[in-house]
Amino acid sequence: WSRIAPLLQKVGLLFALSQLGSSSGDFLETAFLRPEQMELARGAVRELETELAGEAVGLVDAFWFSDLQLASAIGRYDGEAYLGLLEAARGSDLNRSEPVSSYAEALRPILRARL
Repeated sequence: WSRIAPLLQKVGLLFALSQLGSSSGDFLETAFLRPEQMELARGAVRELETELAGEAVGLVDAFWFSDLQLASAIGRYDGEAYLGLLEAARGSDLNRSEPVSSYAEALRPILRARL
């Protein structure tokens, strides 16, 4: 418990600060918080994200979400991130048809040009 409690406290704080950030307009509009305070909250979110990054896989795995529920090409349980990205790209509606006709005349030369 001694190792898990501080980790869960950080997760809870990250959640609370994230919610604060997503509703920042309301807090600022009502003058409940000042812009400097919101910036401090955003900085704390960045710090917590950095601190928790090494624990992210373990935290997500602890909730036993399936790959389907996570809908993530890179967060696969089997560790095949690149295969997941390739499969996601192949299955995307954006890749089911040829590029629009203007691609060949307008974009292809730009993309193939040496910069």
